[in-house]
Amino acid sequence: MFNLEKYRRLILLALMLVMGCSSGGPSGPSFEDLITQGWKAFESKDFATAVSKFTDAKAKDPTKIEVYIGLGWSLFRQGNLNQADTEFAQGNTQAQATADLLAGWAFNLNAQKNFSLSNVRADQALALEPSWQFAHDPAISASDLHLLKAENYFLTGDFSKSLEEVKILNPAFEADLLTNAGLTALANEIERLKSQA
Repeated sequence: MFNLEKYRRLILLALMLVMGCSSGGPSGPSFEDLITQGWKAFESKDFATAVSKFTDAKAKDPTKIEVYIGLGWSLFRQGNLNQADTEFAQGNTQAQATADLLAGWAFNLNAQKNFSLSNVRADQALALEPSWQFAHDPAISASDLHLLKAENYFLTGDFSKSLEEVKILNPAFEADLLTNAGLTALANEIERLKSQA
């Protein structure tokens, strides 16, 4: 009986050790694992989980720009525009800005109706990567940034620059910007392009 009790305790101790080691170590998942899990959640449109994973990664290493890109995009997709703006801004101070960070920031600023600064960020993203495509949502690309700029310029009353951006996407499009009909045609073309994006 004594040996059986000793044997049970050893098995219990061994199980506790195995279970304790399988959780990713005493500090949990690595920074890289959290970033990977965050992007997988983002790509599955599980933005709450993505925010959680990127936040955990930020706690491990707040100096990595990937944390701010992931948090910014995830918060933007959740509609948490002010917090997304904060994360994009912090990321911009951490390291050399990337097109992914600047593009996300441009979309977020547009949603906040800060159209002029949205264009600045879109221009910066396009200067870094003229043929940019977002790796975590391939449906979003440089064309979307040009369309964003067209909309921003239209909303700030700079119709000629809006037309220039539209013509990048549809070179055959023409509109007389001196007439209401031309402005309406430009607005309609922007909406048509948005519906195809």
